[in-house]
Amino acid sequence: MPGDEPPGGGDAEQETDVERSRIVGELIAGLSGLSPSEVPGALCRHCVALLPEVAGLSISMPADGSDRGVVLCASDDVAARPAEIQFTLGEGPCREATRLRAPVFATDLACAPDARRWPLFSAQATKAGVEAVFSLPLTGTGTPLGTLDLYRRTTGSFERRSSANRTAGRRRGHPDRPRP
Repeated sequence: MPGDEPPGGGDAEQETDVERSRIVGELIAGLSGLSPSEVPGALCRHCVALLPEVAGLSISMPADGSDRGVVLCASDDVAARPAEIQFTLGEGPCREATRLRAPVFATDLACAPDARRWPLFSAQATKAGVEAVFSLPLTGTGTPLGTLDLYRRTTGSFERRSSANRTAGRRRGHPDRPRP
């Protein structure tokens, strides 16, 4: 019935599905023909290419139930260095996300509260050029499997608008505008 459509038009869900299909298609095309050992690193690099606000991405796992860990893959040195630093120093958002089994967002490593939570990691990460980290836990049946970590060279949170919304906005003639 007229008026029963969700705000913003009835095809928002369809646009999101189309955008998801496009992203999956790009990932599959980018990984096609690679050997199994090449897939993790390539997946990280392709995910970073799809997330313009991200400078690097890594996936890490705790090792043998101890405080040690291993970086499974990283998109580049921007991501590999801070991922390794967290396990070397024993502190950082990745470690906390694993412990809490919840996302941990550090939007400004040079200032409190992030610099206070992980003083050693924050100092080393900013020295390596990383200003913000977003650690998302990877769990299976309640057991922490590791984290997916997103790194930024600038401070701040991610835009709230999804890539599907940005695509829809461009189609309607409203290009993305920088945030004030």
